[in-house]
Amino acid sequence: MRKPTILIADNSADYRKSLLMRLKLEGYTVAEAESVEQAITALADTKPDVALIDLRLTDDDDPNDMSGLEVAKTARDMDIPCIIITAFPSVDATRLALRSRGAEPLAVDFVAKSSGPEALLDTIRAVLST
Repeated sequence: MRKPTILIADNSADYRKSLLMRLKLEGYTVAEAESVEQAITALADTKPDVALIDLRLTDDDDPNDMSGLEVAKTARDMDIPCIIITAFPSVDATRLALRSRGAEPLAVDFVAKSSGPEALLDTIRAVLST
């Protein structure tokens, strides 16, 4: 049986590395990207089963940065389920990711990094089981 492939798109190398190690321990094949451009390329190249996309993929210090939603739109257009992850959860960001405006929502779920790896793993498992 093929292992599910997970794409991690996050501009924090430390977060990507820790999540990559955890996902590999769980038996997943993992691809990673650190920018919008790399993430879009990785979506096309790896066709992951799930994409984990950081909301502030360009600049963690910019409260207006929602560049991860661009990647989520590309993932949606490729029929790849996307989970938005962020260290800066807000109601507005959640609405943007999950709200439908005449189209499918950009993401299937939204997880705060502060929720910990178990919450993210539970979400990944739920997405893969559908």
